Amino acid sequence: MPWLMVVLAGHLSNAGAFVIDKILLQKTLRHPTVYVFYIGVLGILAFALLPFGKFSVPSAHVIVQSAVSGVTFMAALLCFFTALQKGETTRVVPLFGALIPIWTLIFASIFLGEWLWGSEWYGIILLIVGAFLISYEPSFAPTAITKSLALLIVAAAGLFALSSTMLKAVFIGTDFINGFLWTRSFAFLSVLPLAFYSPVRSSIFHSAGASQPAERPNVLFFIGQAMGSLGFLLLAWGTKLAPRVAIVNALQGVQYAFLFLLILMISSFAPRLIKESLSPSVIVQKTIAILILAAGLVLVA
Repeated sequence: MPWLMVVLAGHLSNAGAFVIDKILLQKTLRHPTVYVFYIGVLGILAFALLPFGKFSVPSAHVIVQSAVSGVTFMAALLCFFTALQKGETTRVVPLFGALIPIWTLIFASIFLGEWLWGSEWYGIILLIVGAFLISYEPSFAPTAITKSLALLIVAAAGLFALSSTMLKAVFIGTDFINGFLWTRSFAFLSVLPLAFYSPVRSSIFHSAGASQPAERPNVLFFIGQAMGSLGFLLLAWGTKLAPRVAIVNALQGVQYAFLFLLILMISSFAPRLIKESLSPSVIVQKTIAILILAAGLVLVA
């Protein structure tokens, strides 16, 4: 299935971007709001796709859907990056992804009239179970997910699912390039007011005598954004090609396998970059979870 290969490539690219996000939030861009501001502003570079399509004014209905998709995507990033900064990557990302199919089923059934059939249900159940297993940790553990952190992740997943559902609706109403450019335009406009938010302004425009250095994008940031943009573009394309948007988001589960392997390699060769609890028991737990995710992927595909 061409759409399946496109979606898997998108998730692999996003897994690499998540690892870079975690490193930057710990080392360089320590304020998630500043991080989201830079991402939103750089989103306007999507207009580099113009030679491959056209930018035209669609119906008012599609414009509203584009606005909802773009704005909720940036809000989802803000909630997600805040959670990622506070928790472990291999805990936060899988739980975030496990909740996305649930939210997507709700929104897709309301706005698109989509539903799942047969083995697809079992596949999504396995993906959700695997994601929760890969996220599980006893409540007394120092790295366990707290209630406030869980609420952030729930909000991020819901906002992302709504954005993805509206994106599918946009692609139904207009062509791919045009729909993509409209959603990126609204994402860009939604972060501009952050420049008037004092903490963001002081972090971006460093003044003389300030105690903290300015938070500016570096080479690693642009590499991460290139991977994230490629992942987003591939997933957006996969969303257009796939029969149902819920299936695309359910495949988020395979991203955890990519993410786990990347974290394992970095923790082994460069432990100062990312600190994660990867004891033998944790590795076994996450390996079992990955096998469950793989089974879910087979059923969904």
